Amino acid sequence: MTGGRHRRKNYFIKKRFQMSFSASFLVLLLLEIIFIGALFIYISKGTVITSYGNDGLRIENTASFFFVNFVLISLIAGITVGLGALVVFIYLSHRMAGPLYRFEQSLGRMAGGDLHYKVHIRKKDQFEELRRALNSFIENTGGRIGDMKRDVSDILNQLDQENVNKAQLKKSAEKLKDKLEFFKTST
Repeated sequence: MTGGRHRRKNYFIKKRFQMSFSASFLVLLLLEIIFIGALFIYISKGTVITSYGNDGLRIENTASFFFVNFVLISLIAGITVGLGALVVFIYLSHRMAGPLYRFEQSLGRMAGGDLHYKVHIRKKDQFEELRRALNSFIENTGGRIGDMKRDVSDILNQLDQENVNKAQLKKSAEKLKDKLEFFKTST
């Protein structure tokens, strides 16, 4: 499905990946809030602030004076930024998880012997270069295997003939062997 014609209805394609991605950001945000709070307390240590209110002039420790406001502002900002970031991360991770899911499906089909399949992703999804490379790999490998199938058929046809030309048969077998040597395998 190329283009924007089809929308995915499920934004949690790879739930574990997407939730881990989002949770990592939320933990980072929480650590940032704690770090800023600790830094504020450290910097304001030993300082005082004066304020004038209904009950007169007050002199207080700076950290304790701003503590309630700091906690309230941190909570509001943390929740707002956290929720906004969660929505953005789910959307962005969806654009990555969808293609990864498609790549997994494609590799599974290839492992099953299907070399006609092409990987399709939406235009706005990530990994376009990987999609092109994978499709090129599938096409090239399929073409090479098709050539080797034809060579095997030629060899079998030559064996079926009454007057087997051993030189021609050997040439066909060597041609097939050369094509097979292209593939580097562990065996």
